[in-house]
Amino acid sequence: MASQVDTLQQLLERVERVKAKLAIQQSERVVSRVDIGTELFLSAYKGNLYLGEVIAVTSEQGVNVELLSLFSALGFVVSEDVSGTFDGWFFTPENTFSLNAKAHLVESKGQRTQLSDREIQVINGEVFLADYIVATLFDVSLFTDIQDLSLIVKSKQILPIEAQQQRLGREVVRFDRNASATLPWRPSPYQSIGKPVLDAQINAQVTEDISQTSYSLIGSQDIAYWQAQYFIAGREGDVINRSRLSLNRASKKADVLPFGNFTKVSLGDVQSVQVGVDALNEEGRGVSFSNTPLDKRTNRQRIVISGPVQVGWDVELYRNGLLIGQENNVQSGRYEFENIDLLFGENTFELVMYGGQGQVSKEVQTYYVEQSTANEGEGFFAVSITETGKTILGDKTAASGASSWQVNGRFDYGLTTDFAVYAGWQHRQGMKNSASQQYFSTGFNTNINKRLLLDVDYSKSEAIQRFSANTRTRLLGQQVGAKVELKEDLERDEKATEIKLTAAGDWSLFDAAKIYYRAEYFYLDKANTTEQASLLFSTGNYWGTFSNQFVWQEQTNQASDISGYLRWQRRVFGVYSRFTTWYDIKPSNEITAAELELSKELSPELDLGITLYKDFAADYYKTELGLSWNHDKFRLLTDLQYDNDDNWQVGLSGQISIGAGETVGQVFLTGKRLSQFGSLMVRTFIDQNNNGYLDEGELPLKGVTIKALQSFAQGKTDDDGVALLPAMVNYKRTDIIVDKETIPEPFLIPANDGFSFTPRPGHIEYVEIPFVNSSEVEGIVEINEGTERRPAGFTTVSLLDETGNEVARTQTAYDGYYVFTGLKPGTYRTSISDAKRLAVSTQQVEVELSAEGDLLLDVNHELQRQRATTQEFAVVGRFKTLTILKVYAAILAKRYPALLSGGFGYAQKEGDATYLLILRDDATQNAANICQNLLPFKVSCTVEALTIYERENNAIN
Repeated sequence: MASQVDTLQQLLERVERVKAKLAIQQSERVVSRVDIGTELFLSAYKGNLYLGEVIAVTSEQGVNVELLSLFSALGFVVSEDVSGTFDGWFFTPENTFSLNAKAHLVESKGQRTQLSDREIQVINGEVFLADYIVATLFDVSLFTDIQDLSLIVKSKQILPIEAQQQRLGREVVRFDRNASATLPWRPSPYQSIGKPVLDAQINAQVTEDISQTSYSLIGSQDIAYWQAQYFIAGREGDVINRSRLSLNRASKKADVLPFGNFTKVSLGDVQSVQVGVDALNEEGRGVSFSNTPLDKRTNRQRIVISGPVQVGWDVELYRNGLLIGQENNVQSGRYEFENIDLLFGENTFELVMYGGQGQVSKEVQTYYVEQSTANEGEGFFAVSITETGKTILGDKTAASGASSWQVNGRFDYGLTTDFAVYAGWQHRQGMKNSASQQYFSTGFNTNINKRLLLDVDYSKSEAIQRFSANTRTRLLGQQVGAKVELKEDLERDEKATEIKLTAAGDWSLFDAAKIYYRAEYFYLDKANTTEQASLLFSTGNYWGTFSNQFVWQEQTNQASDISGYLRWQRRVFGVYSRFTTWYDIKPSNEITAAELELSKELSPELDLGITLYKDFAADYYKTELGLSWNHDKFRLLTDLQYDNDDNWQVGLSGQISIGAGETVGQVFLTGKRLSQFGSLMVRTFIDQNNNGYLDEGELPLKGVTIKALQSFAQGKTDDDGVALLPAMVNYKRTDIIVDKETIPEPFLIPANDGFSFTPRPGHIEYVEIPFVNSSEVEGIVEINEGTERRPAGFTTVSLLDETGNEVARTQTAYDGYYVFTGLKPGTYRTSISDAKRLAVSTQQVEVELSAEGDLLLDVNHELQRQRATTQEFAVVGRFKTLTILKVYAAILAKRYPALLSGGFGYAQKEGDATYLLILRDDATQNAANICQNLLPFKVSCTVEALTIYERENNAIN
């Protein structure tokens, strides 16, 4: 703080020295309403980035800029020595700069220039250069707006201070990602008949022997105030061989049903409740309901990541950028990664889904594990009743006779803020050749000193019982965990001990690129001892991204085995390249397989991909060629495969998503998935009559970008003024705003400041955003001194709406000029915010702005100087509210009426919210006498000098 004060003091001293010199040098010429030689204090900006304050003086050619303040604002490394010589560099150390002010000799980037007296100016030791000389020397352009006292800087290169702000901005982005939405919330209630969405895929495959056609549909729609979700798949000769259908309702307010406090209810084909840390989620037809908050997980140790996917797709699961799971050729229409461990802190998972003909779809899920599952006094339950192995519409792929009814239930309760317990129970109905089964699980979880997570679990079934303890924390910035599990097989009378150690995070070595890693050690002591260790790491630099995984495994009486894979990927000459090789180190040292993937964007809509695969152990290779057409409204992909056994396959796939807006005419097609995520459809239009509704004849607005801040999604309006923001984060409230930089008409503005809403899966929210013509209000603020008027420079002017709320604020220029731009239609009042500081009296000016857009000039304010007098008063109390002050005054008046004949009053000091209770003096006693007379009664009283402002008699109304 001390250094900042010193810097400010030095800057003020330089300003005073410049003023003293300019007082002598000023001439009578006027340039743009400003005398030549006038000192200016300019606010420097590059775009919307504020750089700092720069000192300048007006000249015949424009302005001359003081160098040290300019270098400070731009972040250039240039200093001045005691002799007045400047030396340093700008942008990069190679761009050297030196200036001899006395000799008027400057050198920039190795080129010397002799400056004239008009191009360089020295005032009291401060050096000024003409703005056009600055542009030549430093590759920047300066544009001065004397009216706004601003200096606009333009540069093709990123300024040092700008780069610093961008680095800070990256930190801000990480914070804002989890920041709460603040704009007015717009509800998205369930509807009797909602707008349907459908993701459809059709595949055709032809080989030497057979040809086959298949399809899959994933859809969603509100029906009878429930959300229906369905999946149907079939192929040639078997129209429907897989299906799922469910009705769902979810609400953060726990008002899903008229009774109870349920947050989620599902009917149809549903997932069973996970009753314990090791219990699995199974799917079946039935019902499930819960009061657990939608953004809370009751199992903070492991999760099951699952969801719908088109038939035949491959799915890869990445954690914090590292591949941890993979499912190939999914036929059930649903991917499922079970028992995924959660580490302390943030766990970011990315799902990458690949279609058979080259389609790619991505989804990101983030889980935070830093607290217990329930706060103090909170209780959550979840119950499901399902018939596993069967679906509502029937599933021909299900095994015959494998279905059974089961009831699952779980309850979590928070005993303290950091300690929660749970209990879970499952009853599975017996089948023909087996008895019914029971499963019980209980445990607790806690957060020790906000740094160490501890989970203890016990579970028991007829055959197996388990006891486990799991700890997770951060150590040296890394996520580490340790788990011990004791397992007993009651039927076989076998015991086992499992130990698992985990570490994950990133390291920076010698300022090089970060290395992301995940290391695991697993130990199993059963009949035989098994040990396994794995290390997965990834790093990226200019040469690409490298990842590698080692897996070492050893069992009793068996040789150890070491294997792994190495992967490299990079964009080379516009071609995305990924090379993967699999290898064995033990028992044999060899490369087992290799794969090269190449992808090239031929045009904004066409992609070409080539994959070469070689299995060295089986002496097998395969070549795959794919071409995709990625249209905004659909995707069409073709694929050709050939191997060394002369087997070939040709595939054709089409993918499209269909959604509906507010009317039948607003049915749209898109290549992005809609059924599993919330979406927003926005229609923008010019609201000519300012009624907030789209009326017949009102024109759409094309090319406007709509942004969802917390979901990091955006869309641009088309010829009909419609923008679609698909695939938003479910149940995460997000602010929706207009990017004002993209509005095509300079005088159009949104009629409101934006809104927020909560996306829900498979639902398209439709919103209309009206735009209106903006208005401007400008005028002059002057102070009436009685005999003359002078400009009220640097005075704060406020703009108030009809309710008295401040909607805008500005500061007058040196000549009293002010302007408000971008105003919406309505009634406003302009007022002087700092009238008390100016010691003037003022009145508000009311203006009416129409929907056509107005330019109101001469909305002037004339302030009248007030006469200030200082007087002593007797102060008998200080109070935060007027109510308490008046009560205390009434008590004093009742107790001491003879002493307080002058009456009461109150006052406020400028900048102080406290009210002072004042006893008025009269002809018989002054303030000092009043306080003296109150001493015997032990009433606190002090004499204070207060300044009173009174309107001057010669002021002009």
